[in-house]
Amino acid sequence: MRELAGRAPAAVRSVPWSAISVVVMAVALVVLIVSYQPPADTAEEIGSLIRCPVCQGVPISESPAPMARDMMEILRRELAEGASREEAIDAVLGAYPGSLLLEPEVSPTTVALWAVPLVALVVGAGLTLTLRRSRLGAVAVLEETEARHRLDQIRADLDELAAQQAAGEIDPEAARHLRESYEAELAETQAALREISAASETPLPRSTTRAVAGTALVVGALVVIVLAAGAFIVDRPGQSSGVADVAADPDSVSNETLAAVIAANVDHPQIDGMRLALAERYYEEGDFQSAFPYYFDVASSDKATPAQAATALTRLGWMTYAGNGEVDTALELLAQARELVPDDPFPLYLEGLVEWCGRGDAAAGAEAFRQVLRNDLGDDAVRRQVEADLAAAEAGEACGS
Repeated sequence: MRELAGRAPAAVRSVPWSAISVVVMAVALVVLIVSYQPPADTAEEIGSLIRCPVCQGVPISESPAPMARDMMEILRRELAEGASREEAIDAVLGAYPGSLLLEPEVSPTTVALWAVPLVALVVGAGLTLTLRRSRLGAVAVLEETEARHRLDQIRADLDELAAQQAAGEIDPEAARHLRESYEAELAETQAALREISAASETPLPRSTTRAVAGTALVVGALVVIVLAAGAFIVDRPGQSSGVADVAADPDSVSNETLAAVIAANVDHPQIDGMRLALAERYYEEGDFQSAFPYYFDVASSDKATPAQAATALTRLGWMTYAGNGEVDTALELLAQARELVPDDPFPLYLEGLVEWCGRGDAAAGAEAFRQVLRNDLGDDAVRRQVEADLAAAEAGEACGS
């Protein structure tokens, strides 16, 4: 019974606590996944998972930014039209590439992403404990070996002392003192050996092969973590699909949103239309400084249509004159616009205004106005304005008088 009682602590310590820890954490993870209840509003729930591109880690469902509101509007529209959760997320991420999912969705891949690090942690802790026990076992074996070697040496010294005393080679009193010293050392070494044997409950040192195998297991677990993370952190399919939706109806989004989408999709085939739409907004607001770079990008783009490039050149020409008073540059840009779209009378009308108002050449302005009136202007109010300008220029009046 005493032997069984003495072995009980060692048996308890031999329980595979690493395996138990893995099981406990796995059960906890399953409970969390099963007990998760999403909010009733699907759009709000999905919006809480998508980061606003212009905010600091704030989901679009909580952000007051105009872009976040636009993103939520797209999300609600997609869901209302019957899109699945994945399709709605792809539509938003496609239209706004600066946005990311704040939290991975529950799936086999993302469960692995959470579970594998926990398993790797437990395995690493188990390996560390195993190596530590191996080192402790090695030290214990070394101490026990040294103690037994010392016992043998003491016993040999006692035998030699007895032989010397029998042969009369040593004084009896001196022999007695030496024997007492040897016997005391013998008793001390035997006691130390018993303590080493009692305290040594670890197995013999693990072999090099087992240590290497344990290390390989941890490295393998880390590789799995990297692969699992890589499988999740990838571009969602159709990342540019949402750009077409925004380009088709740019009026449905804010200036901020258009600017962000343009910056993130500079090579998209429809991006010049979006640039032009944003530039027109700034132009109508009188913000020439903000409109200028977008008009310039359209005018210099090899993907822009002739009509888009002509519109951009026309606006650039007028802004150059109206904003900076540069007559020659303005006329050159307007001439380039007319070359691209000869049937458009608007650049010609602006040329007449620049000649008349900028150079003070009423005759050149009047000639341009006459050519404009030969076209179908499509709006009686516009025709009346051109006719009034022509009459004033022909009369030699100053521009704007």
